Parts: sequence; structure tokens; C-alpha cells
Amino acid sequence: MGTVHPYREAFLKRENRFASARRKIVRAQFHLRELLEQSERYWETRHSIKLSIHCDKFGCQLLLATGEPDDYVAGPLGDAIHNLRSALDHLIIELIEINGGTPNRNSGFPTGTNAKNFLNAVESKTEGAHPTAIAMLATLEHDATSHGLLRELHRLDIIDKHKTILTSGAVHSIEKASVRYKNKYIALPKIVITERGASRRFSIDVPDHEKITLAKTFHATKSIVFRPGQPLGGEPIIPVVMRMLKRVEQVVEEFDNWLGLQMDVR
Repeated sequence: MGTVHPYREAFLKRENRFASARRKIVRAQFHLRELLEQSERYWETRHSIKLSIHCDKFGCQLLLATGEPDDYVAGPLGDAIHNLRSALDHLIIELIEINGGTPNRNSGFPTGTNAKNFLNAVESKTEGAHPTAIAMLATLEHDATSHGLLRELHRLDIIDKHKTILTSGAVHSIEKASVRYKNKYIALPKIVITERGASRRFSIDVPDHEKITLAKTFHATKSIVFRPGQPLGGEPIIPVVMRMLKRVEQVVEEFDNWLGLQMDVR
């Protein structure tokens, strides 16, 4: 394996290697914490979940309506996405600079719609980086093409530059719910909510369904998801951003370990 040349003295200390990319990751972590807080705040609002019951001769259904969480989560979600995407670009710039190259306006982390497009991007966007670093980037094809995690990170970042990444509240199941009938409470079983916001029909053993009222207390299994029609539509935003954070950290660490080996053989 060839050595990185010329070496920059600042990079001899591990804590200085890829410092710019790491700062972006730290900033993304800050926005992720904010995203978690704002998500909880959204679910605490009255309009986040509206649950009702409808009964007819075929049985009963729980009907669900959720509010729009964008006012709460759009800001920190977009900021977390942007900083993670920027961390990858900063990584490439530093890879070019420590090899003695000069970044240009096209320099940045490569992604592509398919393998050929991606490999062309690797060649054009990493000019000046060490050949081994370029070869390592080419191995990220699975992540950086089609619907790979880093490709979806790139697509979401592009959306956020021009408009809001839209989200929706999703309730997956209802537990510990009950209905009131003639001053008595009847517990309901765990009820799964479909994507259309309604449960399957179930039966309640009472003679007059019109006198049933739904109790206000219940437990909901819920998440905020990317709205359909966007990258990762229907996927929960917080686990997705956490996976993106972990993957970006791994990519930076892989290049940091490689660079450390080059310096050991200097």
C-alpha cells in the first residue's frame, strides 16, 4: 500500500484528523437530540391523535386522525440531515488536501442513481485524493446508489435545500383503550391501526352500540414518519436519522483508520 504524501503535520495527531467532518457529525447529534425532544412535544399536544369509535351492524372500528408534526420536527430534521451530508463532503475535501491536492467546485462525496453513475462520480468528485482512498470510496457503492442509506441522505438533503421535508404522525396500535356503556367501562383488546387510519372491525358485547362512548385514556404505539412520495416514505424519521448518523460515523472512522496506518509506515 502506498503512503499518503505529502503529510500535513496537523494530521499526525488523531484528534485533528478529519476534524471538520467530525464537527459536522457533532452538530448533527445536537439536532438529533432536538428532534427527539420536539417529537415528544408534538405527541403531547391535543391535536396529535384524535381517536373515535364507529359501530354498525357489521361491528365496531376505531378511527384515527393525526395532526401534522412539521411545525415541530421539520427544522431539526432538516438540520440533522444537512450536517450529516456535509460531513461526507468535508471528509472528501480533507482527503484531497492531505494528499496535497486542491479541491475544486465539483469536489465532494459521490453518490449515483446506479453503479456506473456512481463510479463516474467517484472519479470526478475525488480528483486529487490518494488512489487507495478513491478505491475505498468505490466500495461504498451499495450505500451510495439506488436506495442505499447514503444515497437517500443525499436526496433528502437536496429536498431540504429547497422545501420542507414533510412528515406525518403514524399510530400503529392502540392498547389499554376502553368504552363506556351505562356507567360501566369495557376494556378493548390491543387494536392494530392500518395505514388508512382505521382498525379492523371488532365486536363489543352490548345491546345498543349507539350508547357507546370511547374513554379518553389509551396507550398508542406511534412514530413520526417521512410522508409518502418522498425518499424513505413511510419510514420512521428518528430510527432512520440514527442509522444515517451511525453510517456516516463509520465511514469517517474507516478513513481515519486507513490514514493512521499510512502514518505508521511513514
